[in-house]
Amino acid sequence: MKPSERRALEAEKKAQKEAEIKERSFQSDYGSADDGNSEKREGFFSKHVRIITFAICVVLILTVLGPWSIDRLVTKHRESIFGSDMSNKEDITPNDIVALARLGETLTWNDLNDFNYNDLSQEYLDEVTNKKRTEYRREYAVDGMLVVRVIGNSLSGRPASVQLLYYGKDAEVMNEIRGKDVTDFLTRHGYLK
Repeated sequence: MKPSERRALEAEKKAQKEAEIKERSFQSDYGSADDGNSEKREGFFSKHVRIITFAICVVLILTVLGPWSIDRLVTKHRESIFGSDMSNKEDITPNDIVALARLGETLTWNDLNDFNYNDLSQEYLDEVTNKKRTEYRREYAVDGMLVVRVIGNSLSGRPASVQLLYYGKDAEVMNEIRGKDVTDFLTRHGYLK
């Protein structure tokens, strides 16, 4: 064999070995396209599907039931704006309504501090000044039919309006009770005798 043929043969063998090494390296990294039994390389998400699924479930459960629940976050936000809700307070009675009406224009929000209420306050954007404003609106219920609604722009001082609403069969609204005789209204709807 001539030296030039020998070098060509050695170069061919060397190239073949390099090709085999590259092919083995490729197969170990990505698996063989020909071999169905070889393992394919898995990504992070496919390796950790169970852990990721568990984490998502935990976050969802905490969002619905736990300390991050939407209801708790909304309640905390409302309390930060409008103050905490009632505790150990009494429901307003028809006699309390009569007494409050007799206070007339001297009636303040502080006169209502002893009673349970449903806070319906809301924030809005004042179109004239382009500032956020709060309309404080509280409803003090005697029962499901008779409600005192108090509205104002501030919780200090006097409210803007104090209404008496009856939601029964003969629904009726008294737009302002301060300084008015509410006994006829309450008697007509069966709350006073």
